[in-house]
Amino acid sequence: MECEIKSFGYNYKIRLFLSVHLKNLRLINFKNYADQSVHFTHDFTAVVGPNGSGKTNLLEALNYLSLTRPLGSAGDARNIRLGENFFSIIGQFESGGQVTEVRCTAEVKEGQTKKEIRVGGKECRRLADHIGKFPVVSLVPQDIELIWEAGESRRKFFDQWMSQTDRSLMEDLIRYQQALKNRNVLLRNHRDGAKADMELLKFYTGEMKEPAVRIHRFRVDFIRKINPVLNGFYARLISPETAEQVAVRYDSELSEIQIDELFETSLDRDLRAGRTTRGPHLDEFMFLLNGEEVRKFGSQGQQKSFLVALKLTMHRLLSEMTGISPILLLDDVFDKMDDLRISNLLSVTTGEGFGQVILTESSPERAREKLKGFTFGAVGVEKGLIKKL
Repeated sequence: MECEIKSFGYNYKIRLFLSVHLKNLRLINFKNYADQSVHFTHDFTAVVGPNGSGKTNLLEALNYLSLTRPLGSAGDARNIRLGENFFSIIGQFESGGQVTEVRCTAEVKEGQTKKEIRVGGKECRRLADHIGKFPVVSLVPQDIELIWEAGESRRKFFDQWMSQTDRSLMEDLIRYQQALKNRNVLLRNHRDGAKADMELLKFYTGEMKEPAVRIHRFRVDFIRKINPVLNGFYARLISPETAEQVAVRYDSELSEIQIDELFETSLDRDLRAGRTTRGPHLDEFMFLLNGEEVRKFGSQGQQKSFLVALKLTMHRLLSEMTGISPILLLDDVFDKMDDLRISNLLSVTTGEGFGQVILTESSPERAREKLKGFTFGAVGVEKGLIKKL
């Protein structure tokens, strides 16, 4: 279904997607929560509380229910409340008039952490099979690392994003990474003095080739889809008259050379280095502002606006490619954004079929000021306690 809206003097046609809405959330021994529940009554909810009170932990819990992992790099055991040996996150999601319970549990036994996902009471045998069923898109302060850090964080980000749109890509990434790991073990052993088993090395190289080609092709096509949408959202955050041109550029040797030649010409170097020195695991995604790198030439405000536009693009493309509108999580989103950009962001996310939006804000006064004129629910958080405001 499509409808037409007018924004900033421009007409936009948008599709209406099936939305996922979190109705209830219960946290047991999760981070600083002993046993707390919250009921979400609005499509737009502000979670308000002092810094360190546990606002971000609510978003973290949602990430677990959707993607089976934390927002950051901390392991599951570190998210268990101090003094306990397990956590449990229970959420009821409504989609298409049907309510489904999702439960994520992590338990430490004898120094090992076991994680389990149950949907409608049934255990997910493979966590990867759960990803994409109840999608979320999150924007958190540490996302700035996507701009500042080396290429590995951006590759991981885009691969995780793309995998939510196509399960076959996820399988190719898993297959490629496993073969890469095995190949690197052989190369490392050879560098350290062991004789290389060239037949086995050839086998692992062959295992990498087909998924490598498909991964490259998928990335190329995906970036083509990203850039027009990214530019549109960036312009609407800034204003179409003054916005810079933004883009994601994908750099890959496979755009210039065939996979067989790539691995053949790098074999001697791989043997000396003890690792696979070429391939899609080293491809780069560059963030550009008027053709220059955002991390070098963008101001703090431009970098933040780029990230916001990128996450809105992620939300839109996931919706279009899966037919499901993800829940949008915005943590401390008002920081480093002026009033115009905040107003434009709120107008976009509350008026264009974005579905459920949950944002955090430390100041109740600022939340009321920025959200004045919008319909929203409010949840208060303080010292691990949750209450409706």
